Amino acid sequence: MSNLTAVEDAYKEYLGYQTVDAGVIGSELADLWNAPGMLERNYVLMRPAKMTPVYLRFVELDEDDSYEPMQTYGWNAFELVVKSPDALVPYLEGSPFEVLGPPKDLYPTEGAPRVMQVRGPGNEIIYMTRPAGGGKLSLYDDTFVGRSFIVIAGGPSMMEMQNYYSSNYGMPVSPAQDYAITIISRLNDKPLDTTYPLSVVPLPSGSMVELDEYKPWSRPRVTQPGSIPPGISSVSFTANELDLINVGWVSAP
Repeated sequence: MSNLTAVEDAYKEYLGYQTVDAGVIGSELADLWNAPGMLERNYVLMRPAKMTPVYLRFVELDEDDSYEPMQTYGWNAFELVVKSPDALVPYLEGSPFEVLGPPKDLYPTEGAPRVMQVRGPGNEIIYMTRPAGGGKLSLYDDTFVGRSFIVIAGGPSMMEMQNYYSSNYGMPVSPAQDYAITIISRLNDKPLDTTYPLSVVPLPSGSMVELDEYKPWSRPRVTQPGSIPPGISSVSFTANELDLINVGWVSAP
């Protein structure tokens, strides 16, 4: 994000988010990211109006004209639970949030999840979803825009992504199914009925990781030396026991 103030103001005004912390990246976090160039970069930590311990951290980063969302491997979007995507459309008109995919039912049955996609002020892609049956109150209570409950990763091999989560973390992973993920096609100038293998990794409290297998036209994301990747750089999860996790650590526990 090259303009943190604009991002912070937009999330406050239009999504009702609150700032809970702001400052500069210290050496401990820069070392954790293995990104020494991020030292002393400004950041803002925000959460929904409901006091939910799920946060979005926005970090100052130089402009990178080579980056476009949904075209490279890595974290490509996050999904917020909302009470009504349809009510958000006129509210977001003229705002820094650009509606890319208008509201639609995820499948043709009564009470189906209703979803839309927007581009945020930092060129981030946000899915906004009313969950099936209107959603669980634990997700948003009286908050019109709630917490992030799904993060979306894209990669060249579904099998490798599934094996990564099942083998290294012992997590259940759903079988992949083909879906027409229109936001990927739209941002790659491909036919909107193009299908992509999709799998999910369920997490506690109704959260999950979505895995999308990208087409050969996608590519690795370019990261500047000493920096973090542009776009959605990383996602944090809590774990009961780090010693049981079998991965190649960027920064050892």
